[in-house]
Amino acid sequence: MVTSVVLRGVWRALLGPLPAFRTRWRAGTAGLAAVVLLTLLTQIGGVVLWLSWAGLGWMHGRLRRGTVPAPGLATAAAYALLYAVASVAIVPPVASAFGRERLPCFADDELPLRAVSPLFCVSNRNYARPAVYRVLRDLSAELARVAPGTVTAYLDAGFPFLDGFPMLPHLSHRAGTDVDLAFFYRRRGDAATVRSGGAWPIGYWAYVPARAVDPMPCATRTLDLRWDLPWLQPAFADLALDDRRTGTMLRWLSARAGRYGIDKVLLEPHLQRRLATDPGIVRFQGCRAARHDDHLHLQLR
Repeated sequence: MVTSVVLRGVWRALLGPLPAFRTRWRAGTAGLAAVVLLTLLTQIGGVVLWLSWAGLGWMHGRLRRGTVPAPGLATAAAYALLYAVASVAIVPPVASAFGRERLPCFADDELPLRAVSPLFCVSNRNYARPAVYRVLRDLSAELARVAPGTVTAYLDAGFPFLDGFPMLPHLSHRAGTDVDLAFFYRRRGDAATVRSGGAWPIGYWAYVPARAVDPMPCATRTLDLRWDLPWLQPAFADLALDDRRTGTMLRWLSARAGRYGIDKVLLEPHLQRRLATDPGIVRFQGCRAARHDDHLHLQLR
């Protein structure tokens, strides 16, 4: 009897939202769409929703018949708890067994490295090969030595599983060998440095403008991914690129490319010229790809 109940529960979990199509096709369609969206955004979220769909549906039905004022919110909170448990307790050791390490979300005195925002950790976009972790560990230690108090910040790295799995909107970040690093900034008014890399919690889209003397290979543009977002740029008007620390980061990566297996660093031409980087490692990604004057893209072999 107990075995039969367990097997039925396992079978219902494996079917996810599919049984809902028999009686409530709208609920089934919404559930399937949510699974796809959460998979694309977090890789893990869709799996958690699929496996917990039957249990969450049962819970929601019981809550609706009870006295809970907002059964939908309570069910969503239960899903968020399951997702958090999977992300914290299950995914990291399994990902490590398959060759990907979880990058630290927060910096400390021992390792001055963190995500620009906890959102990158919540969405499980902070996994990379151990070789990438070693580069970031040593790079952050060097930057903190050269400029005490400096914290290196990363943006998107990779998902925990499956080489080739897309990380939208990127064309790369599919093998655990890529990571985006934030620039360093200073305040325009008093020239005080911003301790951690990154202009804001999202990290992307805070573009460093080119100067009149800088090369502009993409001045003539057709359909591309080089969004300007002019409405957003005034939010960063009090920030200026910290040439010293950002240049130190780039030169350190260029000088140690062979030691760490660095294949390339993607950066806009006007910043390559401005920061005097090595053209053998630091390259232009082209005008058809997303721009790299709001962050640099590091890729290992």
